[in-house]
Amino acid sequence: MCVNSASQVSTEPSLTNDLRETGIQAGGLFVTRAGKRMIKNKLAGSHFNVDDLVSEATSYFESTTKRKFVGNESSVLVKLGVDATEKSIGLRKGRLSFEAYVSTLVLHN
Repeated sequence: MCVNSASQVSTEPSLTNDLRETGIQAGGLFVTRAGKRMIKNKLAGSHFNVDDLVSEATSYFESTTKRKFVGNESSVLVKLGVDATEKSIGLRKGRLSFEAYVSTLVLHN
């Protein structure tokens, strides 16, 4: 339960407390969410835009791509979890390609 200075009572834990208790860095959480939006936007309208593939790609993004990103890459790759090619969405051999300017925009906002 959280009580603020206006004496309002909430039974929901605050995001700050949740992050502090679990040891998750808040910035990383927001970058992961932005990465998931980036993946979903890239897959929009394709038959690859299904929850399982988005979740797998988001996990890959969080564990590898996000940690390696420094801002000067010409493009970044995210594994989708399916060995397929669909040039219209930038999918080649199961990897989604994102141009650096898109990655920079997502990871720095």
